[in-house]
Order: sequence, then structure tokens, then C-alpha cells
Amino acid sequence: MGYFHASWSSPYEGKIETLRLKRDPFKSGTGIYEDADGVRWHVYGMQNSDAGRTVNARRVDDAPDYYSTASDGHAGGFHRWIPYYVEVV
Repeated sequence: MGYFHASWSSPYEGKIETLRLKRDPFKSGTGIYEDADGVRWHVYGMQNSDAGRTVNARRVDDAPDYYSTASDGHAGGFHRWIPYYVEVV
């Protein structure tokens, strides 16, 4: 039996907010981070651009920690990775 995989992206057009993180993802890499208010964030990507240094992240409690859309899985597979500036506190 085969499987189907799809992936897409679109440009973000909203205001880029700032995450106030306890560690610097540009030094520590991708993964789970906690902000100044105790909210956990999954940082998935980092980039330097004309807009400045940003990370792509989502709140850990906004979506379950799985990525499968397999027919026997329980995931919708949709995640929205929003760009954020980072302030280390």
C-alpha cells in the first residue's frame, strides 16, 4: 500500500511579534523553548533576512507534537509556523 505526502508554504503577511525567550535559539538551535511568561514554544527554523533575524515557532500547547497524516494516525498534520523576532531575557 502506498502513501501520500504533501507540503506547502505561503508568505506570512502579518505583523512580526517578539518572543521573549530564556535562551537564544541562534546559539542553541531548534527545539523547545520557554518564554518569560512560562509559555513553551517549538522553534522550528531560524533565518537572517532583510527584515532581521527571526525564528519560525508555534506554541507547544496549540498543536499536538506529531506530524503524521498516515491513515492510521490521529493527526491532521497541519502546523502554522509564524515568524517571530527574539529577545533573550
